[in-house]
Amino acid sequence: MLGFTNALGEPVCCVFIIAVAEVRAKDIMGLQPWAPTVGDLSINFEDNSNGPDKYYPYAPTCIVHGRSVPAVVTCSVSGSITSTILMQVMAHLDEKIFFDQTEATPFLLLDGYGSGFDLPSLDYVNAADTKWTICIGVPYGMNLWQVGDSAQQNGAYK
Repeated sequence: MLGFTNALGEPVCCVFIIAVAEVRAKDIMGLQPWAPTVGDLSINFEDNSNGPDKYYPYAPTCIVHGRSVPAVVTCSVSGSITSTILMQVMAHLDEKIFFDQTEATPFLLLDGYGSGFDLPSLDYVNAADTKWTICIGVPYGMNLWQVGDSAQQNGAYK
């Protein structure tokens, strides 16, 4: 699961990447078998869908500037983000949230992993009608020792 936020730290979109070759409908719908049901699930599908206490809860939806942004549920065989998935997420955000690009260009901060730097995402961010600004953070920034916080950096190892 990846969370996309705005500069204020408010949620913009959730992205779920499943380690499979193809996403199925039940992967998108989710399932809470302990939730109470209304009538017959095959007949009363809508009454049992979309919410935290529903049999088919679906993924979370974010509200951004009054617009509903449903989660992206996608897949890669490894379960990792790919350039194609990154491009799909940016396209999803462009579709669901109108960015007035006369005021500012949408901005995306990425870690240093190479998954975001293949042609699908690079072509998307450089297209005239879908311009994005992308900055690259510290490579493999998940490990604090790389920015000087480990015992190794603080002189514990000699």
